[in-house]
This record gives sequence, C-alpha cells and structure tokens, in this order.
Amino acid sequence: MTSRYLIMFLILAITLELLDLIFRGYTAVKSWDILRSVIYGKDFVAIFVLQYGLGNLVPFILFLLPGLTVRRAVAGTLLVLFGVFMMRWNVVIGGQAFSASFAGFMHYHLPIIPHDLETFKEGLFGALAVGSVPFVLFWFLSRIFPVFGSDERH
Repeated sequence: MTSRYLIMFLILAITLELLDLIFRGYTAVKSWDILRSVIYGKDFVAIFVLQYGLGNLVPFILFLLPGLTVRRAVAGTLLVLFGVFMMRWNVVIGGQAFSASFAGFMHYHLPIIPHDLETFKEGLFGALAVGSVPFVLFWFLSRIFPVFGSDERH
C-alpha cells in the first residue's frame, strides 16, 4: 500500500517538474536562452538521464510492475532518493553554473583529496561531515533521552 503513495508522489513530482520546464519554455523569460543551453547541453546527462530517468522513471516502472517484492521496493526507494539527490545537485550546482549577469558559465569540481582547509570544507570530506552530523546528534541525544524502551525490570 505504501508503494502506491510513492507512485502518487512520483507522478506529482514529475508533473510539477515538467510543467515548470514547459512554462519556462513557453514564457521564454530572459534567462531561458542560458537555461536551455544548460539543460540541453552542459547538464543533459545529470538532468534527463540521472534525475528523470534513473531517479524517477525507473522507480516508477519498478513500483508499477505487479508482485512487488521487498528487493524491488528497496531498489526503487534508493533510486528515488538518488533522484532527489540529483535534483538538489542540479538546483544547487547547476544554479551556480551561470552568473546572474548571464556573462558565462562556471565549472564546479568536487575536491576529493583536500590540500587546504577550504577544499576540505567544500569537498567530499566536508559533505561527509555534514551528512554524518544528524547521526552523531541522534546518538548523543539517545544517550541522554532513551529512544527505545528498556527491558530492565526492577
């Protein structure tokens, strides 16, 4: 039953994203020329193949096939999370790719091995540190406030 909710939200998300794309193309605002060159050229694989294809279409098909198994549900859910990550990546990194003055494009390279504090903060280790903070906070707070009931009887 819960896969039906995910299917409904996938339909809603795909519809809203495509409606936004069609609206921007129809109104042809001043940023459309730059945006079109980014969408259909520079970031085509990241947007259409990874985000829409692998992150939306493949899980949608996995959930529509009859006889949903746990393995397919987990794979579909992980692909949806990957699609959400790619959407965030395209918004943040793709949004920084072109300047507000439409002067040109900038390229972002994710530093894997840091050589100073700045590349540590802006690179892979900074992202891993930010991603691990909620788990560390949860672990710390669960030591103070028990999350699960204890089986000890007095």
